[in-house]
Amino acid sequence: MRLTHDTVSETGLEFFAKTCISISHETKNSLAIMKESAGLVEDIYLMADKGVPLDTKRIRTLATRIVEQIRRADSIVDTLNKFTHSMDEIKQRIDICNLLALVASLSKRLFLLKGVTLTVKTDVKPVKVTTNPFVLQNLVWLCLNFAMDVTGEAKTVSIVAETWENGGRIRFTGLKELSGISAGSFPTEKEKALIEVLCAEITTDVEHEELLLILPDEMAT
Repeated sequence: MRLTHDTVSETGLEFFAKTCISISHETKNSLAIMKESAGLVEDIYLMADKGVPLDTKRIRTLATRIVEQIRRADSIVDTLNKFTHSMDEIKQRIDICNLLALVASLSKRLFLLKGVTLTVKTDVKPVKVTTNPFVLQNLVWLCLNFAMDVTGEAKTVSIVAETWENGGRIRFTGLKELSGISAGSFPTEKEKALIEVLCAEITTDVEHEELLLILPDEMAT
Protein backbone atom coordinates (compact mmCIF):
# COMPACT_ATOMS: atom_id res chain seq x y z
CA MET A 1 0.00 0.00 0.00
CA ARG A 2 2.88 2.36 0.81
CA LEU A 3 4.35 1.80 -2.66
CA THR A 4 0.96 2.51 -4.24
CA HIS A 5 0.58 5.72 -2.21
CA ASP A 6 4.05 6.93 -3.24
CA THR A 7 3.37 6.14 -6.91
CA VAL A 8 0.02 7.97 -6.83
CA SER A 9 1.64 11.02 -5.19
CA GLU A 10 4.53 11.14 -7.67
CA THR A 11 2.26 10.58 -10.66
CA GLY A 12 -0.15 13.24 -9.42
CA LEU A 13 2.64 15.76 -8.93
CA GLU A 14 3.93 15.09 -12.45
CA PHE A 15 0.42 15.51 -13.88
CA PHE A 16 -0.14 18.76 -11.97
CA ALA A 17 3.22 20.19 -13.06
CA LYS A 18 2.77 19.32 -16.74
CA THR A 19 -0.76 20.70 -16.72
CA CYS A 20 0.38 23.99 -15.17
CA ILE A 21 3.20 24.25 -17.70
CA SER A 22 0.76 23.73 -20.57
CA ILE A 23 -1.67 26.31 -19.18
CA SER A 24 1.11 28.85 -18.63
CA HIS A 25 2.26 28.40 -22.25
CA GLU A 26 -1.26 29.05 -23.53
CA THR A 27 -1.64 32.10 -21.29
CA LYS A 28 1.70 33.53 -22.40
CA ASN A 29 0.72 33.03 -26.05
CA SER A 30 -2.46 35.05 -25.50
CA LEU A 31 -0.57 37.79 -23.67
CA ALA A 32 2.04 37.93 -26.45
CA ILE A 33 -0.65 38.42 -29.10
CA MET A 34 -2.32 41.15 -27.01
CA LYS A 35 1.01 42.89 -26.47
CA GLU A 36 1.84 42.78 -30.17
CA SER A 37 -1.60 44.09 -31.14
CA ALA A 38 -1.47 46.89 -28.57
CA GLY A 39 1.96 47.87 -29.89
CA LEU A 40 0.62 48.08 -33.44
CA VAL A 41 -2.27 50.29 -32.27
CA GLU A 42 0.25 52.57 -30.59
CA ASP A 43 2.28 52.74 -33.82
CA ILE A 44 -0.82 53.75 -35.76
CA TYR A 45 -1.52 56.63 -33.35
CA LEU A 46 2.12 57.76 -33.46
CA MET A 47 1.90 57.86 -37.25
CA ALA A 48 -1.36 59.81 -37.00
CA ASP A 49 0.42 62.39 -34.81
CA LYS A 50 2.82 62.89 -37.73
CA GLY A 51 0.02 63.53 -40.16
CA VAL A 52 -0.57 60.04 -41.53
CA PRO A 53 -4.34 59.39 -41.95
CA LEU A 54 -5.75 57.28 -39.12
CA ASP A 55 -6.36 53.70 -40.30
CA THR A 56 -9.62 53.01 -38.44
CA LYS A 57 -10.19 49.69 -40.21
CA ARG A 58 -6.86 48.33 -39.00
CA ILE A 59 -7.50 49.62 -35.48
CA ARG A 60 -10.84 47.81 -35.45
CA THR A 61 -9.14 44.59 -36.59
CA LEU A 62 -6.49 44.86 -33.88
CA ALA A 63 -9.11 45.65 -31.22
CA THR A 64 -11.09 42.57 -32.25
CA ARG A 65 -7.94 40.46 -31.97
CA ILE A 66 -7.25 41.78 -28.47
CA VAL A 67 -10.83 41.05 -27.34
CA GLU A 68 -10.57 37.50 -28.72
CA GLN A 69 -7.38 36.89 -26.77
CA ILE A 70 -8.91 38.33 -23.58
CA ARG A 71 -11.75 35.82 -23.94
CA ARG A 72 -9.24 33.04 -24.60
CA ALA A 73 -7.19 33.97 -21.52
CA ASP A 74 -10.37 34.15 -19.42
CA SER A 75 -11.33 30.65 -20.60
CA ILE A 76 -7.85 29.35 -19.74
CA VAL A 77 -8.06 30.80 -16.22
CA ASP A 78 -11.56 29.33 -15.80
CA THR A 79 -10.22 25.91 -16.79
CA LEU A 80 -7.35 26.25 -14.30
CA ASN A 81 -9.84 27.24 -11.60
CA LYS A 82 -11.97 24.14 -12.22
CA PHE A 83 -8.85 21.96 -12.26
CA THR A 84 -7.54 23.21 -8.92
CA HIS A 85 -10.98 22.91 -7.27
CA SER A 86 -11.01 19.21 -8.19
CA MET A 87 -8.64 18.78 -5.25
CA ASP A 88 -10.99 20.38 -2.69
CA GLU A 89 -12.15 16.98 -1.41
CA ILE A 90 -10.74 13.47 -1.80
CA LYS A 91 -14.17 12.06 -2.65
CA GLN A 92 -16.81 13.93 -4.60
CA ARG A 93 -19.99 13.07 -6.47
CA ILE A 94 -19.12 14.10 -10.01
CA ASP A 95 -20.45 13.95 -13.55
CA ILE A 96 -17.94 12.04 -15.67
CA CYS A 97 -19.09 14.01 -18.73
CA ASN A 98 -17.95 17.28 -17.15
CA LEU A 99 -14.68 15.73 -16.02
CA LEU A 100 -13.89 14.52 -19.56
CA ALA A 101 -14.63 17.97 -20.97
CA LEU A 102 -12.20 19.46 -18.45
CA VAL A 103 -9.43 16.94 -19.17
CA ALA A 104 -9.93 17.48 -22.92
CA SER A 105 -9.45 21.20 -22.38
CA LEU A 106 -6.35 20.60 -20.26
CA SER A 107 -4.96 18.25 -22.94
CA LYS A 108 -5.64 20.57 -25.89
CA ARG A 109 -2.03 21.72 -26.30
CA LEU A 110 -0.69 18.16 -25.96
CA PHE A 111 -2.96 16.91 -28.75
CA LEU A 112 -2.09 19.91 -30.91
CA LEU A 113 1.64 19.21 -30.57
CA LYS A 114 1.12 15.55 -31.55
CA GLY A 115 -1.21 16.39 -34.44
CA VAL A 116 -4.05 14.29 -33.02
CA THR A 117 -7.72 15.31 -32.96
CA LEU A 118 -9.67 14.66 -29.75
CA THR A 119 -13.47 14.50 -29.60
CA VAL A 120 -15.61 14.08 -26.49
CA LYS A 121 -18.90 12.19 -26.74
CA THR A 122 -21.19 11.82 -23.74
CA ASP A 123 -24.62 10.57 -22.76
CA VAL A 124 -27.43 13.12 -22.82
CA LYS A 125 -27.95 12.43 -19.12
CA PRO A 126 -25.16 12.98 -16.54
CA VAL A 127 -22.99 9.96 -15.74
CA LYS A 128 -22.39 10.32 -12.01
CA VAL A 129 -20.01 8.45 -9.70
CA THR A 130 -18.45 9.17 -6.31
CA THR A 131 -14.71 9.19 -6.79
CA ASN A 132 -11.47 11.14 -6.39
CA PRO A 133 -11.72 13.73 -9.21
CA PHE A 134 -8.04 14.60 -9.33
CA VAL A 135 -6.87 10.98 -9.45
CA LEU A 136 -9.47 10.20 -12.12
CA GLN A 137 -8.36 13.19 -14.20
CA ASN A 138 -4.79 11.95 -13.88
CA LEU A 139 -5.76 8.45 -15.02
CA VAL A 140 -7.80 9.75 -17.97
CA TRP A 141 -4.87 11.97 -18.95
CA LEU A 142 -2.49 8.99 -18.90
CA CYS A 143 -4.95 6.92 -20.94
CA LEU A 144 -5.15 9.74 -23.49
CA ASN A 145 -1.35 9.85 -23.70
CA PHE A 146 -1.38 6.13 -24.44
CA ALA A 147 -4.28 6.45 -26.90
CA MET A 148 -2.50 9.13 -28.93
CA ASP A 149 0.32 6.72 -29.70
CA VAL A 150 -1.96 3.99 -31.07
CA THR A 151 -4.32 5.98 -33.31
CA GLY A 152 -2.52 5.01 -36.49
CA GLU A 153 -2.80 7.22 -39.56
CA ALA A 154 -6.30 8.42 -38.59
CA LYS A 155 -4.80 10.57 -35.80
CA THR A 156 -8.19 10.79 -34.07
CA VAL A 157 -9.21 9.76 -30.55
CA SER A 158 -12.73 9.86 -29.14
CA ILE A 159 -13.64 9.57 -25.47
CA VAL A 160 -17.12 8.46 -24.53
CA ALA A 161 -18.75 8.61 -21.08
CA GLU A 162 -21.69 6.33 -20.40
CA THR A 163 -23.59 4.70 -17.57
CA TRP A 164 -22.39 1.14 -17.01
CA GLU A 165 -23.86 -1.42 -14.61
CA ASN A 166 -23.51 0.06 -11.10
CA GLY A 167 -21.29 2.95 -12.09
CA GLY A 168 -19.84 4.55 -15.18
CA ARG A 169 -17.60 3.71 -18.08
CA ILE A 170 -15.19 5.72 -20.23
CA ARG A 171 -14.37 4.42 -23.69
CA PHE A 172 -11.30 5.58 -25.60
CA THR A 173 -12.07 4.78 -29.23
CA GLY A 174 -10.28 4.96 -32.57
CA LEU A 175 -7.19 3.07 -31.39
CA LYS A 176 -6.32 1.57 -34.76
CA GLU A 177 -2.96 0.13 -33.66
CA LEU A 178 -4.13 -1.32 -30.35
CA SER A 179 -3.57 -4.88 -31.58
CA GLY A 180 0.14 -4.15 -32.04
CA ILE A 181 0.72 -3.35 -28.37
CA SER A 182 2.58 -6.06 -26.50
CA ALA A 183 0.82 -7.70 -23.56
CA GLY A 184 1.58 -6.00 -20.25
CA SER A 185 2.84 -2.74 -21.77
CA PHE A 186 -0.29 -0.90 -20.63
CA PRO A 187 -1.40 -0.17 -18.00
CA THR A 188 2.01 0.49 -16.46
CA GLU A 189 2.71 0.67 -12.73
CA LYS A 190 1.61 4.32 -12.74
CA GLU A 191 -1.84 3.55 -14.10
CA LYS A 192 -2.20 0.45 -11.93
CA ALA A 193 -1.63 2.51 -8.78
CA LEU A 194 -4.33 5.01 -9.79
CA ILE A 195 -6.69 2.19 -10.77
CA GLU A 196 -6.27 0.65 -7.32
CA VAL A 197 -7.09 3.92 -5.56
CA LEU A 198 -10.20 4.44 -7.69
CA CYS A 199 -11.32 0.80 -7.37
CA ALA A 200 -11.52 0.92 -11.15
CA GLU A 201 -10.72 -1.47 -13.97
CA ILE A 202 -9.04 -1.04 -17.36
CA THR A 203 -9.56 -3.48 -20.21
CA THR A 204 -8.86 -3.43 -23.92
CA ASP A 205 -11.20 -4.41 -26.74
CA VAL A 206 -8.92 -5.06 -29.69
CA GLU A 207 -11.80 -6.02 -31.99
CA HIS A 208 -13.50 -2.65 -31.52
CA GLU A 209 -10.18 -0.76 -31.14
CA GLU A 210 -11.12 0.56 -27.70
CA LEU A 211 -9.65 1.05 -24.26
CA LEU A 212 -12.25 0.77 -21.49
CA LEU A 213 -12.05 2.43 -18.07
CA ILE A 214 -14.77 1.11 -15.75
CA LEU A 215 -15.63 2.96 -12.53
CA PRO A 216 -17.76 1.85 -9.57
CA ASP A 217 -20.66 3.99 -8.37
CA GLU A 218 -18.56 4.78 -5.31
CA MET A 219 -14.88 4.20 -4.66
CA ALA A 220 -13.88 2.63 -1.36
CA THR A 221 -12.51 4.95 1.30
